[in-house]
Amino acid sequence: MIVAMKSDATENEIEEICTHIRTFGYRPHRIDGETQTIVAVIGKATGVDHTTEFEGFPGVEKVMKIQQPYKLVSRQVQPKKTIVNVGDIAIGGEEMVVMAGPCSVESREQILETARSVKQSGARILRGLAGRAPYFHNGSFATLEAVVKHYNDVPTSLQTFDPATLPANVRDSYHGDAATIAAVLASLDGRVRQPLHLTDAQRADLVEFLKSLTDPAARDLSGIIPASVPSGLPVR
Repeated sequence: MIVAMKSDATENEIEEICTHIRTFGYRPHRIDGETQTIVAVIGKATGVDHTTEFEGFPGVEKVMKIQQPYKLVSRQVQPKKTIVNVGDIAIGGEEMVVMAGPCSVESREQILETARSVKQSGARILRGLAGRAPYFHNGSFATLEAVVKHYNDVPTSLQTFDPATLPANVRDSYHGDAATIAAVLASLDGRVRQPLHLTDAQRADLVEFLKSLTDPAARDLSGIIPASVPSGLPVR
């Protein structure tokens, strides 16, 4: 949900909205535009519709519900384009930027060979694919939330990992004894072993950003998969 304030809304009126958003158990995300302030209501839905309540506050122009899962980067919350510069490449501008790359990095040789192939094919950025759950080689984590939580505190994640969450065909190969975990931690870069201490809100923002990298139209491509390949063999 977003609360669009009137162009002449006062600072006190905007702050009153933010205060009530917190009272309802949500987090306000304020965006000050050139002529209008928008306050996004961030948090898990509780099933209670507060639309009418917000509409009754002074300084409020309208209240709108956001259907997209990537609320902070939706056009309703942020109507202006966001340009992200990667080196001399501008993502989000007028030029379409193609990114391509493997699902995982197996070796230096593999990623360099992939990078050369990606460049020769016309793509300008090498990247991995964020939307291909389950994640990691053995499918250790089923969601991006679980991946971000893992990297937030790797030692704790490894020590408390539940092998029941692994796919059945690799569950027996899991080695979670103390000696193995200690050896894995010792082999990691020291920066990875240090907890990041991200808050729940920060982790949620990071997951939302990762999800926003995948166009909703690309989440279900079943409608464009052909019935068969040119040789006539069916696609299963």
